[in-house]
Amino acid sequence: MQGGHPSQCPRCRFILRPEDRFCSRCGLRLSKLKPFQEHRFVTVLCSDISGYSTLSEQMDPEELKIVVDSLFTRASAIILSYGGIVEKFMGDEVLALFGIDRAHEDDSIRALKAAQEIHHWAEGMDHLHGLPACTRIRMHTGINAGMVLVEHGSSLTSEHGALGIPISVASRLCEHAQAGEILIGEALKDDASRFFMLEDQGSHVLKGFRHAQRIWKVVSQRKIPFVLHRNGGGVSSMVGREQELNMLAGILGRGTGNLVSIIGEAGIGKSRLIEEFRTNLPGNIGFHYAACLDHARDTPYFPVRLIITSLLNPGDEPVREEVLMEHISVLPLKGEFHQCLQFLCGDHPGTKSLSPDTWKATVSDAFFHLVRHVSERHPLVICIEDVHWADRTSLDVLEYLGHMVPKMHGTLVIVSHRPGIRVSRPGVSINLKELSRKEISELTCKMTRTDDLPESMKEYLYRESGGNPFYLEEIIHYFLDRGISLHEPVPPQDKLDLPPTIVGLLASRIDGLTEDSQCVLREASVIGKNFSKDLIASISSSRNCLDDCLDELQDTGFIERHDARSYSFRHSLTRRVSYRSMLKKTRVELHRNVALALEERSGNQKTHMADILAHHFFHGQEYASAKQYSLLAARTYQRDGSWVEATKHYLTAMKCIEGCSGQKKDPRELEEVWEGVWNCSRIFQPATALNALESLAGHYRDQGMRKDEVFTYIRLINLYSQRGRFDRAQENYRKAMRLSRGNPEMTAAAQTTYAYTCTFLGKPTVALGYLARSRKKTADRDGFLPAVNSLTTLTSYVWKASIKDAFRWYHRSKELTTPYKDLELMADLLLGYLSFLTGDFVQAERIFRHIRTEERKLGTLSGGLSYLRIQSSVFFNSRYMGNLKQAKKDRASFDARYGDMEGSAALSGLYRAWINLEEGKLLKAKDLLESSLPQLRDGIANRVPYALNALAETYLCLGELQLADRYASESIAWNRVRGNKDQLLTASRVMSRICVRTGDFERASQCLMENSRILHANRMKPHLAWDLSAWGDLYRAAGNIDRARSCFRASLNFWTEMGNPYQVGKVNAMKVLVNS
Repeated sequence: MQGGHPSQCPRCRFILRPEDRFCSRCGLRLSKLKPFQEHRFVTVLCSDISGYSTLSEQMDPEELKIVVDSLFTRASAIILSYGGIVEKFMGDEVLALFGIDRAHEDDSIRALKAAQEIHHWAEGMDHLHGLPACTRIRMHTGINAGMVLVEHGSSLTSEHGALGIPISVASRLCEHAQAGEILIGEALKDDASRFFMLEDQGSHVLKGFRHAQRIWKVVSQRKIPFVLHRNGGGVSSMVGREQELNMLAGILGRGTGNLVSIIGEAGIGKSRLIEEFRTNLPGNIGFHYAACLDHARDTPYFPVRLIITSLLNPGDEPVREEVLMEHISVLPLKGEFHQCLQFLCGDHPGTKSLSPDTWKATVSDAFFHLVRHVSERHPLVICIEDVHWADRTSLDVLEYLGHMVPKMHGTLVIVSHRPGIRVSRPGVSINLKELSRKEISELTCKMTRTDDLPESMKEYLYRESGGNPFYLEEIIHYFLDRGISLHEPVPPQDKLDLPPTIVGLLASRIDGLTEDSQCVLREASVIGKNFSKDLIASISSSRNCLDDCLDELQDTGFIERHDARSYSFRHSLTRRVSYRSMLKKTRVELHRNVALALEERSGNQKTHMADILAHHFFHGQEYASAKQYSLLAARTYQRDGSWVEATKHYLTAMKCIEGCSGQKKDPRELEEVWEGVWNCSRIFQPATALNALESLAGHYRDQGMRKDEVFTYIRLINLYSQRGRFDRAQENYRKAMRLSRGNPEMTAAAQTTYAYTCTFLGKPTVALGYLARSRKKTADRDGFLPAVNSLTTLTSYVWKASIKDAFRWYHRSKELTTPYKDLELMADLLLGYLSFLTGDFVQAERIFRHIRTEERKLGTLSGGLSYLRIQSSVFFNSRYMGNLKQAKKDRASFDARYGDMEGSAALSGLYRAWINLEEGKLLKAKDLLESSLPQLRDGIANRVPYALNALAETYLCLGELQLADRYASESIAWNRVRGNKDQLLTASRVMSRICVRTGDFERASQCLMENSRILHANRMKPHLAWDLSAWGDLYRAAGNIDRARSCFRASLNFWTEMGNPYQVGKVNAMKVLVNS
């Protein structure tokens, strides 16, 4: 046969003509391609004949073959008519791909329409082929979309050799579908729902997949499509944000300090609004700007450094580091603040004199005082964009600044971020929404510089953009790039050559670039959002035409130039799409080249670039170099108190050690990494720290390093206790004690640490025994262990509500914990707890406010301090002060921070029950308490008496006195054994009220007399006031109204003296009952 190809298609066996370049049945390219691979965004259609085995039994094989060939011939033609290609036939199944060679905006809709036509054709074959009534031809189809790996020209039978999860999902959806059904995956849902009525089939675990996937069934086609909502990057002109712009101007005009959070999806116009606001600022107002970058999210203080540099040098021209240091030296700030600012501006003064948490808190204070100093000279606007990409340390600083900014006159802080990110507590939130039809029309006219576009085109652009400025911009760019006139009528939907999603849209635009420009775009995407011309020139395979490529990329809107040598991606989504399109081996090679180029250019600045070098060497699979730079970055960040970022680099170093196959692992490096991970993650990520310590324990055991092994077990006691894993804490305590025989210091450390565990278990008396024995072994020592011992002793006495002993140990703890900021703050917090117990509410609330401020400074390093403060705040604000708003806020904060801790659900249930009890929602409180109590008994048992008392009180209010008596009795017994006087007083008081209700006045009196004896030794005014009310109840029930009034009056005086209007209101309500 002429033409260079066989007479039959090698894939589908269709008869070919000599002039055919493609098979007219399945679309196979007949000329041999040079194989190459790429990633493509495609829509996958998998359609199968229903009940094929039954058909095989009912029909003659020859007749069945004729029917199947006819069906697949028609199916292939339908697929081709919608722009798809048949990837392969598999028995009675056809697999088709849409967007494989050329992406279309509506590939998903094309696939759905093709499936409908194939189903319709199959249903008509019964009559067409004269099949008997019992024989019915039906199809079932699955459709999905996503990125796949394509190898063009890989074989004759499967031209594209496509591989990827979207293909597997489509095949499994096809298997899941019943005869006549078309099922789609979640990737198609939004597009499909515009044009088709869908029926949610729920979530199903498809064969071969571990996780359930949401499935929809296509029911019918809509007569009028819905509007598609899109998300994206920036815009070229601002429209429709006048109200938000006026709001910003009004806030600034008030002159008071404020923080504004601008929230919106990518591309909604956050940057444009900020730029418009900046342009309209009066000349006397300083504007200082920083943008967070995705590749810098692991670089501590990245945006903070930029703002500080801008505050010190408000001009446009950059200055040398020495000049910045000189500016800092003359600032009227504390010396320690000078040191912090010098550090943030590039200098690295010694910080060993300060602990990491103290250093971090000082950095936050230094930044605040610099901002306040500048704001005192002139009004100030600080703007930080894209804080969803900010490093954790910078977020902590912003959290603190957001708390302090109301104290600064004439200062406005603006942050922008995407929804779902908690950045700070803004005074004002501006949520940007999609533009209206009128606004999209106006924006279109501004972008195209014409106002005479056809209404049909305006309507199409509004419908297709979904009101998102970036999508509108990209659609218009796409039309103009391909020479499609916006003045012509909208082409028919099936003729439009536009991508279905933002990924497809950008991929399609990238396809329109020259091959060299595509190559430069991919190379730049490896470097990051920002890149220099010099760096990309050093790695690019298109360096000979680099200027032309950069010009083309700038002209087509993919990148923007900042100066002669620096560029950035106009939209980060463009960078990600370009990056994902490359094969892994290509990305690896480019990362390696970038790393080597940066290393060569870094000179003596390698320490400052360690994190970036580690990133590129790691992704370039140069694990030996990546390990060294990761360790360098980790050490630097650990020393500076940026523990979140340090942890990430230590973990990267561990991956590098594991990735260095064939090399013997250095025990010292392993120890450094595991110790580093523990040291940096133990507060904010204890699960990661636990894994590191377990690895360390095994390592030290194998190395015969007994003392280090014991110390690791001691640390495991503490961490397992924090996680609520008390069985594992006890197991490690036994190991530590067995191995530490003959070593008094290690034994004392183990006993002190395990005493902390006992406080969780509600055994403060047992804890005090361990602590006393430990102190005997370290009586002549100073340092961390005595400080921890003293603080844990204080904690135990607070839990026991032994007021005199607790105050004595508070003063002792303050002496010992001064060098350790977190321990000192914990002691202060326990003083606040004591102040609540003794009725000094003014001091208690002042201390708690101070602790919250310090938490903001410490950020992620606040750890156990936040844990205790939040729980205490929920208890006292709900049960003592009646500040239910704050209690609910703290309860939500507890869930967010500690929801993954074992036993946290029971604690959260208890806290919600307290709030519900104060709100009078008794049945909800009862359900929560009954659910939480069993879990508390088996876990964090120190909360058991609180749950018992709340249950007894709830049942008392519900009138179920027998159950109330049962739980109150259990609480009294529990507290007498464990020694919790605070909860014993509560339990006895509840019991007295139960006895009053049952008429047992003598027993009620005995309960309150026992409380009086306890209160004589431990003067807790709130309990004294509550008991007076309980005496009033008793006297009222016994008919002694004068004594009742006297007791209520005395209680009222106590609460008034303590300044608690909530409890005053409660007592007044009781007095009304007496008077009536």
